[in-house]
Amino acid sequence: QNQNTLANIQATITATDYTTARNQVHTIKGTAGNIGAKDLFVAASALEKSLHNNSRTEALPYLMQTFSQCFAVVMDSLRKLEPSVEISTDALAQPHPIESQVLKNRLQELEHLLQNDIAAGFEQLKDLNEATQGTPYSVGIQLLQKAVFDFDTDAALIQLQDLIAQIDP
Repeated sequence: QNQNTLANIQATITATDYTTARNQVHTIKGTAGNIGAKDLFVAASALEKSLHNNSRTEALPYLMQTFSQCFAVVMDSLRKLEPSVEISTDALAQPHPIESQVLKNRLQELEHLLQNDIAAGFEQLKDLNEATQGTPYSVGIQLLQKAVFDFDTDAALIQLQDLIAQIDP
């Protein structure tokens, strides 16, 4: 989902659609702040401020280059964290190594983390992925993890609610 982000921003700047470009950069700035990517946050803030004037400035190419470099560093780091998501139906026949109520509590905690501390949410997801291997919940956790790594928070929260609903009370 984020593979074309830089190209899209550059295209909107080239088309002098500074409002759209500023909104895209603003979204990335917010995510960078949530995950503690300070360099990207600073670069996005400067680029967003430059785009706020709705006109091309001399600094814009430099700001875009700095932003692009910081964005690439963060995306490379996230790709290293991202597990390869291979969904296997073998997991459906395995016993539960994690108790249902414990899993439900951890998923509810994860919901809070995804909305407030995405970096801690990544760690919680990694732990949940390991704890649910070989369970009927494994596939759902893997899909949730993919949505989070794609920064699709809406899909992640829907998947999370579905998982919580599947667990016996």
